[in-house]
Amino acid sequence: MVTLFGTIAVLYFARGILIPLAFALTLTFVLTPVVALLERSRIGRLPSVAVTVLVTMAAAGCVGGIIAIQFVDVARSFPGTVRTFKPRWKRFAFPRRDR
Repeated sequence: MVTLFGTIAVLYFARGILIPLAFALTLTFVLTPVVALLERSRIGRLPSVAVTVLVTMAAAGCVGGIIAIQFVDVARSFPGTVRTFKPRWKRFAFPRRDR
């Protein structure tokens, strides 16, 4: 039982290192076939890795930009949504009993 709690404690305090490490290993397994494909097309290893990293970063940036645009749209429409649903929320509120 002590070993279990000790292991959980170590994993809890090492999560700042273990989570990025796990993410890096996952990216390695995902991107290695792309690098190998580029190497087979007679591009060197360094240019293959550079192209793969640049394309991956560009894709991540595009996805991040799309998410940011969606978030801004939701934030801008939120006051109108609250105004629309506020009367509906009041219908479901329980009446107060004053003592």
